[in-house]
Amino acid sequence: MDISVLGPDVNESMHDFTVNSNGNIRFGMGGIKGVGYGAVDNIIQARLEGGPFKDVYDFIERINLNTCNRKTLESLIYAGALDSFTEFSRHHYFLPCNKDGVFLDSLILYGSRIQEEKNKDMSSLFGEGSQSLAPPERPSPPNMHLEETEDFLKKEKEMVGIYLSAHPLDRFSFEMKHFTSHSLKQIREILEDAQKEVNFTAREFLTGGIVSGVTSALSKNSGRPWGTFTLEDYTSSWKFTLFGKEYEQFLPYMRQGEALLVRCSLQERIQYKRKGQEREVSGPKEKEVRILSISLLANAKESLNAISIQLNVEDITASFRKELVRVLSANPGKITVHFVLKDKTNKMAVKLFSRSHRIDLTTDFLSWLDKKGLEFSVE
Repeated sequence: MDISVLGPDVNESMHDFTVNSNGNIRFGMGGIKGVGYGAVDNIIQARLEGGPFKDVYDFIERINLNTCNRKTLESLIYAGALDSFTEFSRHHYFLPCNKDGVFLDSLILYGSRIQEEKNKDMSSLFGEGSQSLAPPERPSPPNMHLEETEDFLKKEKEMVGIYLSAHPLDRFSFEMKHFTSHSLKQIREILEDAQKEVNFTAREFLTGGIVSGVTSALSKNSGRPWGTFTLEDYTSSWKFTLFGKEYEQFLPYMRQGEALLVRCSLQERIQYKRKGQEREVSGPKEKEVRILSISLLANAKESLNAISIQLNVEDITASFRKELVRVLSANPGKITVHFVLKDKTNKMAVKLFSRSHRIDLTTDFLSWLDKKGLEFSVE
């Protein structure tokens, strides 16, 4: 049974981590940066008294806007705690809305007016009498459907410490699967095991990730520049330190948020003899990971020459052939297409290539392969 860690939700989260009715772990609102205990307690109390919040308007009408101030609401939005109100995405709350500012500001003003009316004479609230006031009109943001940007993912991580709703590498899932040989976690484990090896053989890896931290400085002794950058994938993170020519060579890639494909080497660390040291220290030598080359993950597909698609003979019907030709024709490019035809009955396989079609590995083409459940490899 798979257990998921779900992001914070004003309609389900408590202060700390909890297990919901489906057996999944729900992130607690108390773990969100900028959200105090008083605000969490107020949201939970409002939910217990009036039931789950129906939408963001119901939410803003019922919470205490002094305890849950603008900064608290901002943190809840960035952390994804309002994502269950599906009529609005995170970016909607920061779009211009009337003269009040952004949609979030209009919501706060709307909630304040509703709560003021509740504190007045009930006849005013329900429109009885000539002096009664009409309820405030619900604000709404511009009708714009935008994709959530990486800035919102960065904010999410800043608020809760991890990526929960998505990961910046998700748009490079194909490249991460087909162009990398090891994850950062696997490289770390191999390095730990290699430290014990006496008869050690150097090896190379291809890994990928997002740059999540960059620093540059000048050496106090030589005055030469040096720097560090942290690479982060789905499994772990790795801090690389660069000096001299390495720093000059790879500096263009040391940009926050850049998606990189890194070829690195696991090798023995160069040991410099200390003054007065006559012989080498016995035992296994210290190992280290050094960068050999860096390229942009976004450009990885450009190096592809061919794709091999595996097909079962019994699945190749007239309608499938027609659909296959249509998909290949709709995604023209420079990549050669190979087909590995498998005959399970006779335990045979034949590799053929298409003379009439070359393709581009577009999102539509890869989605079609996934939809059909077709296995493939790239060269």
